[in-house]
Amino acid sequence: MKKALIAIMLSSLFAANAAYADDIPASIQISGTVQDSNNDCYLYVNSSASLSGQTDQLITQGANATMPTSLSISVGNVSGYCPAPERLSIQVHGMPDDADGTVIANSITDATGAKGVGIGVYDINKAPLDINGGIIAFDTSVTAINLQLVKLNGQTPTSGAVHGVLTLDLVRL
Repeated sequence: MKKALIAIMLSSLFAANAAYADDIPASIQISGTVQDSNNDCYLYVNSSASLSGQTDQLITQGANATMPTSLSISVGNVSGYCPAPERLSIQVHGMPDDADGTVIANSITDATGAKGVGIGVYDINKAPLDINGGIIAFDTSVTAINLQLVKLNGQTPTSGAVHGVLTLDLVRL
């Protein structure tokens, strides 16, 4: 009998709650902006560099640069928004050589390509940067990267054409 009474009370309670449920509308205000894609930071750098050298005068892979080609790098955008330079850095990426894996490999592998030669990447102080791991910090909105042909460790350089690609990624800290 107690169970029947509890069941009747619960069912009447559910029916009473259902009778009092009303649809109450709610409104949400949504606002936003659509921005031009030029609001991101960009790296400005020359898109190509011409390097030359003589096989008997190439510096050794891993040594500091002696006579590099310097490329100025600046950061900014059209609308002027970018974090402060000290909150930015550049990360270098490229196809590593087959000797130590620390310089850009020569992508010309046919008979016209130089053998035992790579492209060294250096910071503003001419210290070597590792490919796929080297980081260039910004102190101001302008910095530089240096490039120089190098003799690959354990290989004998031969004359020929050299080509390589370096990718610079802007990193926000």
